[in-house]
Amino acid sequence: MKKVALVAVMIAALVLGIAGAAIAADEDVVVSARINPAFSMTINQNAVDFNGVDVGSSYSDDTTLITVKSNKLWDFSKGATVDALLVPVLSESTDVAAGTGLARGVTHITATYDLDLTGDAAYDLEADTAYQATYSYTAVQQ
Repeated sequence: MKKVALVAVMIAALVLGIAGAAIAADEDVVVSARINPAFSMTINQNAVDFNGVDVGSSYSDDTTLITVKSNKLWDFSKGATVDALLVPVLSESTDVAAGTGLARGVTHITATYDLDLTGDAAYDLEADTAYQATYSYTAVQQ
């Protein structure tokens, strides 16, 4: 009986010894990335043609899409060079206002051009004459 008890104690000691000898390791890996600035501005078309228009009518075009992609804050401005006779009848608007500190991400801006020939100023425009206006859009990453 003593032999059996001694063998049992030896087996228990070996099992506990093996279990106690297990070694654990716990380490962390830190992954980091520094993102470089990214920025672009594209315009889907560089011309809008109100060709062959009639005095007494109104025309609108909202097919110009400006896309700004920026992973930093950015500024948006616009300017125009418009033939003096077009000033009272041609207007431009964008659905994003010019400003500073615009949000990061992808921003789609629709530019709309309206030609209103229903007023008296339309009769100041000479027939068969091509009038032009140039609208400039600028996006600058901060």
